[in-house]
Parts: sequence; C-alpha cells; structure tokens
Amino acid sequence: MARAQFEFYSGDVVDAYGRATAALARARDHTARYCEPSILTARVRMAEQDALAWLAGDSFTPDLLALDYGTSAGAWRRWPYTFVRVFERKIGGGERPSPANIANWINPRVQAKAPYPAPGDLPLALDMDRLKLVSAAVAKAAAQPPLLSAADIAAAFARMSPLEHSNVVIGTMLAERILIGHGHLSAGGIAAIGLKARQIPWRSLLAGCAGEEADDLSAAGDAARIRLAWLAALETGGLHVVKLAQAFHFWLTQLNEVCAELRNTSHLRAICLCTAKSHSLTAVQAAKEIGISRQAAAGLLEQACDARILREVTHGAAFRRYAADFLPFGN
Repeated sequence: MARAQFEFYSGDVVDAYGRATAALARARDHTARYCEPSILTARVRMAEQDALAWLAGDSFTPDLLALDYGTSAGAWRRWPYTFVRVFERKIGGGERPSPANIANWINPRVQAKAPYPAPGDLPLALDMDRLKLVSAAVAKAAAQPPLLSAADIAAAFARMSPLEHSNVVIGTMLAERILIGHGHLSAGGIAAIGLKARQIPWRSLLAGCAGEEADDLSAAGDAARIRLAWLAALETGGLHVVKLAQAFHFWLTQLNEVCAELRNTSHLRAICLCTAKSHSLTAVQAAKEIGISRQAAAGLLEQACDARILREVTHGAAFRRYAADFLPFGN
C-alpha cells in the first residue's frame, strides 16, 4: 500500500494497519504451507463459526448441534443462526457490489442444490432503500485502504440496518467477504475471531458509545475508534489462525511418529484425521466415514487416546465422543 494513502491517518491507525496486514499475510502463508490443508481449513471454519455465533449473541455448543442437526460436512447449514445463510458464500460485484449483489448474497434467487437447506423457509426481510444506502457507503469506502474500507462497510451495514435483525454479524461478514475473504483464509469470520478473543465491545462502538476514557467524542474520533478496534480484531484473528496452523502441524507430526512405531496404522491415521476435521465424533460415525466396523473404530479411538493424539470429551457417557487433542476448539 502506497505511503501517500496513509498521510491523513494517525500514527496509531497506521501502526495498527501494518500489524493487521502482517498477521493476515502470515495466516495466508501458514494455511498454504502445511500438509492436510483441508483439515486445517475445517478447523479455521470451526473457529469462525464459534466467533460469529458469539458476535450474534447466541450460545454455541458443537456437540449439541451435532446431535440436533447431524455431523456431515454440510450439517452446519441447518443450524439456527442467521450467519449460516452467508457463511462461505461468495458475493458478486467485486469490491463494489450493487444492492442487487448484496441482496442475492443474503437471499439467493436460485438456491444451491444441496442436501441441507439453509435455516428458515422464507428469505430474510430486506429493506432495499436502506440496502442502497449500504451500497453507496461501500462505494465511498473504496477510496480508503482495504482494511479501513472494510471497517467502514461493517459499521455502515450495522448502522443502516437493512435487516430486521443480525445486522451486526452480517455487516461484519459482508465487509470481510468484499475485501478480505479472497482465497481460502476466510469464510467471513476472521474479524469475529479477534473481536471475541479481545472481548471488544463492537456493538457499543457501532452505537457510538465511546467509553469513559475517550477524549475525542467527535464523528472523526468515533470513526477512528471503530477502525482501530477492527484492525486489532483482524490482527488477533490472523494470529489465531497462525497458532492454529502451528498447533496442527505439531499434532500431525506426533500422529506420524505414533503411526511409525505401530504396524497396520492406515486406519489409525485415517480415523485421527477424520476426527480432526470435525468438532467431535463417535465410534459409529468414524466407522461409517472410513468403512470399518464399529468395534474396530472404537478400538482405534481408544488407541489414539492412549497415545494422546485424540481425547474423549464425554467422560465415559454411553455414546462417547472424541476430539483431536490440539489447540482445543474455541481457544
């Protein structure tokens, strides 16, 4: 980014922009560097889902969701959260989507032919006049450096509220999908990861609540606080992905070492990788995934727990569930 673009911003904003940009670059590098990228991507998506549910003010319990809505790769589309409507969905129009592009992103005119429909039978109610104001704000924000533009878009969507509810979380995802969600790094929730990790009062900032320590109560000061919070969230979200990638690489190295010491470990490796790709699973689900008997799957899961590659998360309940023992989900 050219230095001239930052000449009108404070030193705090410029420094925060540099840190956020570096963290996102490291995150992209780490997600492309290691083996089994599909599993790492799945773990990033889990963290995004957890953070987006938090941002929406909802509780998020993966095991209960699995019991209620299934455990397949597309089961999250059934979850009762507004964010799942647009999670992983690309938005048309490039960096300046039209109101029609945004409306079709939220309520697709042609539903994808998937075995799991989005929650709710009816589309979300959209105020198209307000959505036009959002689109105008997006066009205006394009003059800013990309990460600052994203902060302005997230704030504009939340404040103009074209939806009856969930404007904060959908606005955050819209901003990220337009300017950050290129490639495989983000499905719309990297900023949300950082907002949750730092416990940033994002709703309060968007509502103009400056806090007791704020000195500049002008509109410019309000915009600066929102941008600094957004940049801090992106930095933390990017670093979370880096730590997740490093922990996964260490876990994968341990798995390879365990398999090297044992005979006939193809199924053991397969069942561990299958477990790592989900929040948690049972022996029945693992058996179905890799095509072995339930008894064999149960034995392999126990063997993986003994080697501290997997861990049981149900503490001996009748239907035991197992999870990969690296960087616990949600941390």
